[in-house]
Amino acid sequence: MITCWQNNKIVAAINKFLNSIYYLIALAVTTVLAAIFGLEFIVMPIYALLVLWNALLNKDMLPAFPIAMFGFMIISNKTSDTTHNISSLSNKTFAITFYISLGLVVAGIITRVIYDIIKKRKELKIPQLLIGLSAIVLTFIIGGLFTEYKSGQETAYALLLTFSFIAPYLYFYLSIDWKEDHKDYIFFTLMMMGMVVAFEVFYRAIDLKWIHPITEYTIDGDFIKLGWGVKPEIGTMLAMSIPSFFYFINRKQYKYLYLSLSFIVVFALILLRARWPLAFGLITYIALLIHTFIKANKKDRTIIGTIVGAILLVGIVLMIIFRKEVTEFFKTTIEQFTTHKDSDEERWNLYKAGWNHFINNPVFGVGWYQCPSNVVYSFENNIIPPRYHDTFIQILACTGVIGMLAYGYHRYETIRVFIKKRSYETVIIGLSILMLLLGSLLDTHLFNIACTIQYSTLLVVMEKSKSNKVSA
Repeated sequence: MITCWQNNKIVAAINKFLNSIYYLIALAVTTVLAAIFGLEFIVMPIYALLVLWNALLNKDMLPAFPIAMFGFMIISNKTSDTTHNISSLSNKTFAITFYISLGLVVAGIITRVIYDIIKKRKELKIPQLLIGLSAIVLTFIIGGLFTEYKSGQETAYALLLTFSFIAPYLYFYLSIDWKEDHKDYIFFTLMMMGMVVAFEVFYRAIDLKWIHPITEYTIDGDFIKLGWGVKPEIGTMLAMSIPSFFYFINRKQYKYLYLSLSFIVVFALILLRARWPLAFGLITYIALLIHTFIKANKKDRTIIGTIVGAILLVGIVLMIIFRKEVTEFFKTTIEQFTTHKDSDEERWNLYKAGWNHFINNPVFGVGWYQCPSNVVYSFENNIIPPRYHDTFIQILACTGVIGMLAYGYHRYETIRVFIKKRSYETVIIGLSILMLLLGSLLDTHLFNIACTIQYSTLLVVMEKSKSNKVSA
């Protein structure tokens, strides 16, 4: 931080706002509006400047946390056509804006990390998860070694993954004052992430149904694709946000408000109908709701029961009024789980191909670009590779045994830290991470850059949480 500006009243007032929940609400609203109206060209540089501001003028980098978690959701369908796998980077204006913004963010990160290392060098300890993360990214870089597939493109993508795994982790580890209590801010950020995704899903559904209708559209999540992601990824983000609502429901006032807001995210998840995020998310939500009801006192049980009962009553009334539409919705939802033969067959073919790649190159794998998936982003100089749709197959095929050993050690580290730091708060964070990991068993979100940044950021929160004796 530039210390000569530390006591400036204007700087202090801005920093106070950035460290408040009002900033989080403003950021969430701005993100949704940018995605709806295609304002990412304006909003993206603003977010980059916010990161730079915090790096240079704020004593704490906490306000960059929500940008890491949901800032990328500003990308609109007007810029990125995920329906036809055309990336927003194929738009030259967007690409220029993105690279300039990225340059500002990277400059801010590097500047602040160097500053914090110098300032805190006497009290610094090696982060507990750094060894495992470093081992993983090293295998990313050497994956495909001694094969004909190793190339500059391979290395470029591996370095991009390395940055997204390591940079947020070190950045937030070093640059947030973890001696202070940031739990409310962090969980409110996760809650806002869920609300952002939910309202973008609602708008997209309304847009496809009434504003720019398409003839084959019913209320079907297959058509709800956002500028920054498709159905499985969107559903995973919704599922990741669900546990954060229960932090406020169980620990704070206005339980009725947070419980009511949680139903908005659940409704968006149901409307989207991403199969496995829907299953994982609903199971987690119901389990947390039952746990909350059992642990609550008589007054809170009455509040929870009243809200749940009221929402169920409204749901029943709507089901009666729109009986035909609701019947069709549930029928097609069941079909999502039972008759997706084409996509399931494609997954099995990818698993077989990945396993064969591993068998033929067991030590270092074949690198990142040999997956035969037919889903490839089509734009010039693309470095985003196709995926095998499973974390373990992806690691084995791309990085071989050394990659799986590194991932296994990293997973051991995360479980050890989770147990050591166990508290109600770390359970909530752990559940959010679990939603991402479970979703990655079928769609490899862990190797999507945005999800990787989220994962790395949440690992810091879990590691720096203070353990206590409160039962989880």
